[in-house]
Amino acid sequence: MTGSRLLKLPLPQKRYDPARKTKKASAGDRGDKWQLESEAACAAEDIKRAQLLCRSARSMDDPKIKAEAMALAEILGEGADSNRCSSTLASSLYWRELRRNIIGNLLAFIDRHVTGDLYLFTIISPHWEIPGGKLLSTELKQIVKSLENDLRRVRGSNESHFIFAVIHGQYDPIRNVYSIHFHGIACEAAIESVRSLRTLKCYKKSDFIAKPIVTEKIYDLPRVLSY
Repeated sequence: MTGSRLLKLPLPQKRYDPARKTKKASAGDRGDKWQLESEAACAAEDIKRAQLLCRSARSMDDPKIKAEAMALAEILGEGADSNRCSSTLASSLYWRELRRNIIGNLLAFIDRHVTGDLYLFTIISPHWEIPGGKLLSTELKQIVKSLENDLRRVRGSNESHFIFAVIHGQYDPIRNVYSIHFHGIACEAAIESVRSLRTLKCYKKSDFIAKPIVTEKIYDLPRVLSY
């Protein structure tokens, strides 16, 4: 499933809804210790962001950027005042609804189709670094495709296993580069393929990457999915 389809997921069933109030689960359970933040908390965050944008806009020299910042601040403020989601990724309220749908539907899918332990992983390669000024012109789909191809290379069979990953970028202001990497979850069989990536040269450690492949067992699935 691609990112565009994830944005169109329906509300999850009540039992999988991370916004519902639940009792704490045991440490070995997959799930109910974590709960999605409240709408009120997200609205307060949007108001704070709107205020910070207005404050920053006052000192901006470029009139176009200043106007865009003020317009975004107005959108965030109006949405927060009415507790209504504004369709912008700058909005905490909007992100809450996206995460609610994605987490809830993933929990339902895993409950119905995946058995055994689940594992969290992070994958990063020095080959995925992007200079600061070239991020918007970089085709990130090619990075996704390269990871898919590498996983096929090390898997050793055509058998399908559960794996879910999201692409993430972290900016290093000193080096002026974005370090592209993946966070994800996988079943026990699939995590072996992830670990086998360590045998490929493109996933070796570098001066700036100490551990290209990191995995750990999941004990609180909803909390992990929230990230």
